[in-house]
Parts: sequence; C-alpha cells; structure tokens
Amino acid sequence: MLSVLICAEGYSAIDPNFHIYICFGQSNMEGNARPENVDLTGVDERFQMMAAIDNPAQGRKQGEWYTAVPPLCRQGTGLTPADYFGRYMVDAMPKNVRIGVINVAVGGAKIELFDNDVKDPYIAEQANWFKSFCAQYGNDPYSRMIEAAKQAQKSGVIKGILLHQGESNNGQQDWSEKVKKVYDRILKDLNLKAKDVPLLVGEMLTQEQGGVCYLHNTIIADINKTIPTAYPVSAKDCPGAPDGLHFTAAGYRHLGYNYAKVMLGILGVSVPPEKLWAFSDKSWSAGSAGKDGKYFDPASSVELFPDIDGFIRRWTILDPISKPNRSNTVFTDSYLRTEFNKEYFKGQFTILPKDGEAVKVEEKELKWHALESNGFNIQLYRFAVQGGHDKYGVLFWSVTAIDCDEDMEVRLAAGSNSASMWWLNGEEVLLLSGDRRMVVDDGVSPLIKLKKGRNILRCAVINGPGMSNFCARFLDNNGNPIRKIRINNF
Repeated sequence: MLSVLICAEGYSAIDPNFHIYICFGQSNMEGNARPENVDLTGVDERFQMMAAIDNPAQGRKQGEWYTAVPPLCRQGTGLTPADYFGRYMVDAMPKNVRIGVINVAVGGAKIELFDNDVKDPYIAEQANWFKSFCAQYGNDPYSRMIEAAKQAQKSGVIKGILLHQGESNNGQQDWSEKVKKVYDRILKDLNLKAKDVPLLVGEMLTQEQGGVCYLHNTIIADINKTIPTAYPVSAKDCPGAPDGLHFTAAGYRHLGYNYAKVMLGILGVSVPPEKLWAFSDKSWSAGSAGKDGKYFDPASSVELFPDIDGFIRRWTILDPISKPNRSNTVFTDSYLRTEFNKEYFKGQFTILPKDGEAVKVEEKELKWHALESNGFNIQLYRFAVQGGHDKYGVLFWSVTAIDCDEDMEVRLAAGSNSASMWWLNGEEVLLLSGDRRMVVDDGVSPLIKLKKGRNILRCAVINGPGMSNFCARFLDNNGNPIRKIRINNF
C-alpha cells in the first residue's frame, strides 16, 4: 500500500543516472528489526527497490521496481542496512540521480549458499525453516539475484555490491576466498568490471555492542588483501539486539549510513551528516526488547486490535512446563500429538485464564501472565528468562480471546520456534512439527470459522535447546491480514 510502482514505460531506456546496488547475505541483510513509523514514511521516490520475490502483502511482483519502503528483501523480513544506505545515497547524490537496490538474503546462510558449485548439498543438509527460505528463491538464491540484476540492467547501471554475511562462517580463515569466488562470478555473469563495481563488506556486531561473532571482523578488516576492490564497512556504534547477532532498528540505520559513507567516498561525493532518527531509542527487533528494555508490557483492559500486519500481540502465557528434550529432532507429528494432548493441568483446553491465576503441574505451581508483546512475535525465551524459569527443554501454553462482530471464514497463519500446535474453540487447526525456526506464515490452516462473539485461540510451543517464540495472525481467503477483530483477555 505504501509502495509506488514505477511504470516500465516511464523508464524503458537505460538511464545512466539510475545507480543500482546488489545487496546479499544472511539475516542482517534480509532484515531482523521491525520497522518503525519513521522507516515506513517519507521515502524519496528516487530510492527504488526491485522485488526478487512476489510480495502480495505489499502488492509487489518479482522483477518490478517500487519505492523502497521496507521490507526490501521479502515478505516477513524487516529493516536492513540497505534501507538507510539508499536513503543517504539519495540525499547525497544530485537530484537527477536515482538509487536502486536488489536484496537477496537468507537468514542463517553460509557464504556457500551463494556458490552454485556447492549450494545444492549445502541446502540439503539444512533444517526445514532454512529450506523454506531457499524455496522462495527457487532453491537458487544466487541465480535469482543474477536474474534480477540482469533485469535491472535494462533500466540502469550497477554501481556496487553490498554484502553482510559471516555470522555462519564466523572465524573461518578461508571465508575471504569464498567471498571472492562469489564476487568474481557475479562480475562475470553480469559482464561487469571490478574497478567499476566495488564490494562493500559490513562488519559483524562489535564486541562493544555485545556481538558474539566480533572476531570475524578481523577477517573482514583484511578483505582487500584478497579482493583489492573490496572495502570493509564499520559496525562501530551500531546498537545490537540482546541475541548478540543482530542489530536493532537504530543499529541498521547507522550501519546503512556507514555503508553510504564508504560508497560516497569511493565516488568522491561529500557525505551528508547523519540524521537524528538514526539513533531512535524506540526500536526493537524480532529478537530484542522494546523501549525501556522490555519484551512485554502488562495487558491493559482496553480493547486491542491486531497490529498493522494483523499480528496478535496480546496473550496470556503460562510459566513454562519442564519437558526435557536434548534435541528438537524428536518433534514428529505423532510425538507432538501425544505430548500436546496430555492433560498437564485442570481446564487445559477450556479455561480462559486470568492474569495471576495459578495451576498445578506435577505439584508445581505455575502462574498465568496476561501480556502484550513489544514485537510482532512473542518472545517465549525472553519470557522464561525474565521470570527466572528454565528456558530450554520446556513447553509453553498461551491463550488469547478473539471477539468478532460477525461470522468470518479465515485461515490461521503462524510460525514458531520450535514446534507448535494450535486450537481454535477447542478444535485443532494447525500443527507445526519438526525442528524449525520461526518464520512468518510458516504454516497456514485450511479455511476455519471465527464465529460471531468470543473465540478462544490456544497454542502450545515446545522446544529443547535454542530460542522459543511464535507469531500468529488470521488471513482472509486472498491472503490479506484480518484486523477487524478485537483481542480481549479479560
């Protein structure tokens, strides 16, 4: 809705003043921070993005240009360094120059994913959530990137390549050689010369910002010894999320500025001052807290609607139930149905619990907490940590009440880390099995009915090692988010 399509007939000839940048990498390039209002408004139409994947939620089609309103990668991703790289480039360049970006990135990817000599066996060894990301690019992200870039060359001129990747290759001394192989192939496939198309390589989250892969920055610092036309991009002073891997929204804004500073230096263009909104203290990412360091606020008694994307943020969550599992590979359909359908506490499938109420599970008293999430996803891991509970080998129960003014046919779309089961009004409607990472709309139910009046949605999420979270929303039969419902957990 916020994007503006640039008509093909308006830019049918190659415009030398349309400068295009290829952006690729893993989760920090695909975007891990939820955009704020400042990120969704005021985007100059001179800053364009080409969709590498269809994105029905934003009305985008693969291979077409749009105003670069996030998400720039694909549906369900967030803010990236490419967002503010482009904004600062537009600010600095003459008014007749437009900036375009193509973003192809996959969370958790090693650089091997972009090496077509080894990507097939690499993908085959990965978890299902990773395979689902790759499938959106036809199981060939590199070729999709080249396909999009060739389409872009019909409109403008490729001026550079932005890479942010390395967390999954952290500390590997041959990483630079692997990057060089990919870079060289990009240049060859697009008939480009290295001297005309520099490679900008972003640092990992620094040690000062709590980064867990900061040692990889020593390898990035020497990247031009392997690739003479490569330039490191500093991540200094870029705020990081508590997971030590990702940046906050403010961090991505500042990192984008750092990328632009390097590119503008190469072009010999004066660098504009950084704007104050790059240091917003209101940002949160999919893995971080909101303002004041909180992941949740107590649920209010005011009626709550789903957020702009339809996500349900108000839930009543039970303290985690101990369920020791050393691995998530055991989460088969049969195992989950057996474990989820056990009665752990009285009224498990019937009650709408109130904040502070307690139940007994194996003689242990557990309490319910009515909460509103500061992000689109519900950070169960952080909920457990903040409550002083076990965070691994646990089972979480969450409940919410949905009030409707009329009967509605909908689909439940959910994602979870790790496995989960979902019930609407006492009936199972969705099962997400296996070892999985939370992906927006990872599972979508058949058409189900939200009845007029009150509906009770329940979910159970089980995890062994690793993070635990989930997200959920209702979609209409055309895939559009449902917002004309009220969430009233009281």
